[in-house]
Amino acid sequence: MEKKNFILGLMSFNKLDLNHAEELFLHAYSKGVRYFDLADIYGEGQCEKTFGEVLARHQDLRNNIIIQTKCGIREGYYDFSYSHIVNSVKNSLKRLSTNYIDVLLFHRPDILCDFDEFKKALIYLKENGLVRSFGVSNMNSAYIKLLKEKTGFDFIINQVEFSITSTQLIDDILNMNTDNLLAYDKSGDALVYCYRHNIALQAWSPLKISLSKGSFINNDSYKELNKYLDELANIYNTNKVAIALSFIYRLPFNITPVVGVSSIKHLDECLDALNIKLDKKEWYKLYLLGGHILP
Repeated sequence: MEKKNFILGLMSFNKLDLNHAEELFLHAYSKGVRYFDLADIYGEGQCEKTFGEVLARHQDLRNNIIIQTKCGIREGYYDFSYSHIVNSVKNSLKRLSTNYIDVLLFHRPDILCDFDEFKKALIYLKENGLVRSFGVSNMNSAYIKLLKEKTGFDFIINQVEFSITSTQLIDDILNMNTDNLLAYDKSGDALVYCYRHNIALQAWSPLKISLSKGSFINNDSYKELNKYLDELANIYNTNKVAIALSFIYRLPFNITPVVGVSSIKHLDECLDALNIKLDKKEWYKLYLLGGHILP
């Protein structure tokens, strides 16, 4: 059965040898995973290259999967120029051993974007069949709206940071009309805007405090959170990773975690989250133990 609401993140795919990478891909496919997330900058292109080498061995599966990759980040700056976008996509296609990308995300907002150039790039990619759909990453509602107005294109996805410990996407909603710091809108209304306009939200780093601080799982700075994750894992006959991901699935806003794994065991642990529905008291307790407050 296909897992339409599970995305396998391949940010570290280049660290696997080819046989191990193939084994992980095939196991994920056998479990119903069909959505694979990459970026041109992951491993300086080597993650796409490794995935492409695996895919070259299984071209019969290409039309059954969704390949999502990103562009726009360069060393020290962001770039939405026509030449960079088109060249990035063509290079990604070569590395990925495919002739089209299902979803292209623009990785970070280029505040110096020439919107005419940007629109020209999207038209070229779409008309030449190189990209089927477009999305964004790390963008607020105002900038998504601006891109749509300037190009006429729909952006069907917004990939943002979200986990039990990184809940800035919802904090201002829960803490509205208070004077605590969580009341300040850090997401630019992304949650409500994307939900109202059928833009799917994807959560990157769904098991991390942040990119720099690493995972909160078994982290001594979050002992009480981990203790409660263990309690819930026993109640639901699962593992704490699955419970942590189920925190995201419990929200009624169409948020799908992008889960990076390097082993079959960890993948299976993560997939178990799809079988769990936390009750409200459990969800709110996790929110509080993640370091947040309620008014």
